[in-house]
Amino acid sequence: MYVDDFKDLYPCYDDWAPWGGKRGTVALHETGPGGVLVAETNRPLNVYIKNVNLCHCPADKGDALYPAITATCWDAWGNSYLMAWGYERYAVQHAGGDSQAPDYTPMFKSIKASKIATRPLDKALS
Repeated sequence: MYVDDFKDLYPCYDDWAPWGGKRGTVALHETGPGGVLVAETNRPLNVYIKNVNLCHCPADKGDALYPAITATCWDAWGNSYLMAWGYERYAVQHAGGDSQAPDYTPMFKSIKASKIATRPLDKALS
């Protein structure tokens, strides 16, 4: 639904976790890693999902990239599902874009939904 309203583009947001869900509880620095401090009202897909608990996976065991944080991703970041964001990593193309990236860095922009059909094996969406 989001891409239908935004010219076939996936959302852009500040850091890799706050595309949807709730405000997180772990703040390692001023803005918090992964956009943890972004309020529910500023997470772009919350308008579409209505219930932020849809972003909570019961099997969430935490974030392997931050092993010092013992909370689940849901508790820490406000979202159990962390999509590839901003640039390609681990041979997976990003979907969400970095809302803080300057206009001259097109690789940090979100991709078009129509691009998912092209080589779908290198895209991972939750």
